Amino acid sequence: MKKWTRFLALPSVVIAIGGCVTTQQKPGRTAESEPSALAPHLAQEVSRAEILGQEIYKKDVKGALATDAMLAEGIIQKDARLRGWVVAQTEDVWRVHFVGHVDGKPCELYTVVFDQDDERACSIHRVNPPAPLTGSLAASYAARETAIAAPIPRSFERYNTVVLPARLIGESGWLVYLLAATTKPGEVIFGRHYRFLLSEDGGDIIQTTALTRGDVVVEASDATTLLNVTHIISDTPIETHVFLSLLHNIPITVSIPKDGVGHIWAVAKGEIMDTGIRLKYR
Repeated sequence: MKKWTRFLALPSVVIAIGGCVTTQQKPGRTAESEPSALAPHLAQEVSRAEILGQEIYKKDVKGALATDAMLAEGIIQKDARLRGWVVAQTEDVWRVHFVGHVDGKPCELYTVVFDQDDERACSIHRVNPPAPLTGSLAASYAARETAIAAPIPRSFERYNTVVLPARLIGESGWLVYLLAATTKPGEVIFGRHYRFLLSEDGGDIIQTTALTRGDVVVEASDATTLLNVTHIISDTPIETHVFLSLLHNIPITVSIPKDGVGHIWAVAKGEIMDTGIRLKYR
């Protein structure tokens, strides 16, 4: 946890939406503070959220770039076998494995390989004949499919998936995120997102966690320099706050109410920081 001093412009207008409060930056008063050291259990939660949020962002970006490349070549439009993809990194090389069903079995049809020297450059390789999935690739894809099929409330038409090893939180198996997505410019979706913990073979859901208690969508223009959200399901910001700040390249302040006091946190550049600012709720 870094020790730092920050000036924050606190918003004068808040809008309650579905269990969260979100605002865009408004002119207001400023506050200065020097945060104290976090309690060990909070520091652990912050570290976990930073790691998960950064990993979600990296895999989401690679998946999006690979999908764009496949669309540009007309492959997704023409190959009706395609069902989804899994992003993996081995030996510092990022690969996106595009999967379809052949004779009723999931097989790798295409591999998009990213250049080690240019993180956005990639090449498409057709797997011919299609290769049946094995090992961790098979298990992670199974986890993705199991999570997608889960009977949960879905408030948005589009959901992106990210699969991570559950060892990142000290568990065995897989973490699968269903992230509500949009193609509308300037739209930031804070929820409803989900996290699943699945078994090692990807076939069983062990735990399902809704990462907000409502549907929260914020419009952000080119002039928006800060987004604010009130978060009520944990004592610290979570991984989706880190992910969204990185994805939209914008700082987010997170107010967490406790005993009538809002504890203000800042999320930026993949890090979560306690500002030390405390606001009383009226």
